[in-house]
Amino acid sequence: MKHRCFKSAVSVLISAAMCLAAMDNYQSAVLADSISELEAEIAANSAAINEKREQMQSLQEQSASAQEYIDVLAGKMELQQQNIDNINLQLEELANDIEQREAAIAELQLAIDAKKAEIDEDIEAFRERLRSMYISGSDSMAEILTGATDFYDLLARHEFISRVAEYDDDMIDDLNAQLDDFNAQNDELNRQKEDLEKQKAVAEGKRDVLQGEMNALIDEYTESQIVMEQLIADTQLAQSDIDWLNSQNQALGEKIEYIKEQERIAAEKARKEAEERRRREEEERRRQAELAAQQSSDTQSVTVDYSHEEYTGDRAAIVDYSKTYLGIYYQWCGNYPASGHYGLDCSHFTYRVMEHFGLMDYYMDSRAQCRYCTPISREELQPGDLVFYYDSGGTVRHVTMYIGNGQIIGAQGGDSWVNTESEAESINAKVKIVSLDSDSRYKTYGRCPGMS
Repeated sequence: MKHRCFKSAVSVLISAAMCLAAMDNYQSAVLADSISELEAEIAANSAAINEKREQMQSLQEQSASAQEYIDVLAGKMELQQQNIDNINLQLEELANDIEQREAAIAELQLAIDAKKAEIDEDIEAFRERLRSMYISGSDSMAEILTGATDFYDLLARHEFISRVAEYDDDMIDDLNAQLDDFNAQNDELNRQKEDLEKQKAVAEGKRDVLQGEMNALIDEYTESQIVMEQLIADTQLAQSDIDWLNSQNQALGEKIEYIKEQERIAAEKARKEAEERRRREEEERRRQAELAAQQSSDTQSVTVDYSHEEYTGDRAAIVDYSKTYLGIYYQWCGNYPASGHYGLDCSHFTYRVMEHFGLMDYYMDSRAQCRYCTPISREELQPGDLVFYYDSGGTVRHVTMYIGNGQIIGAQGGDSWVNTESEAESINAKVKIVSLDSDSRYKTYGRCPGMS
């Protein structure tokens, strides 16, 4: 009987050792998968960065060409404005000349009107003399002459009449000559004015053509400036994308280093556990030899001590312990209360709770935890079971813990960019209790090995 008991105990130890060895291999595979996935993300980000850099180079070359074209347009606009200014100066001079001609014409018109008035006055005086002669009964030069008293009187009257007639003729001829001269000057001034107005019309036509060309240059310059501003904005956006991708790669690299550290810790733990198993096996073999030598009674039995297991089957204890983390802020890759970590992300929270009860010996991300757990249906959910959320491509992105009454607890509301308490506080990202169906993503459910 005692030999059967010893064999049973040894078999149990060997089976446990095999299970632990298999678990170690599984852990290594999970960590390797996580690292390869993160490295694939880094590679994809690096490829995107190279594309963005090529895009930036192209945008910068286009910006340089656009700036050269804008400079050429600015030079053309400057020359065109000089031409327009010259035409405007010419038009101003022509307007002054026309104004002077109009003033001279107006002044000459006053002289013409005055001369006409003077001629009219002399003609009226001549008519008045004729009228006086008619009133006095002298209808003709003959009557005037026949009225002479003697020969000397006749000569005097004839000379007087001749002088008066000659004076009138000379005066009227002189006035008419002056009037003709004034009219000739007026005609010349009007001709000059018309010529100046024609020059002004031609200059205005040239100015309109130049202004039209100038407007076209302004429109083209404005459009080029808009294109230039868009190129600059696109370049800044590409640089922003590159900076963001670099920050993502840095964060992913830190997570890889963290996982490698966890892998190292797990390997060290596995090594120590293997040594402990070998020590126990040696101890069991030694005890078996001692017991065989003592020839103990067949009723003696051997039991295996499992007191190191912390999980007692009390799911309420798991839920109560999980609530001690309520209010801890979200931190991507956060492993609170480890040194340098102020918070927890979703998978570190569930790991901390399960690790406390001996249900998870090493850290795994949400995808690895999903593979680690035994799949269950929604109807089988019990407090302490895990809820996993995955995208349309089937990749697990989030994990929480079910606590009963349609509620879950977990590090909620964060993302890979949340790395400070202020960022987490600004979006209310922390360990909190929400409804099971508050997240609309696809769900699957799992139970940690060892839970009843």
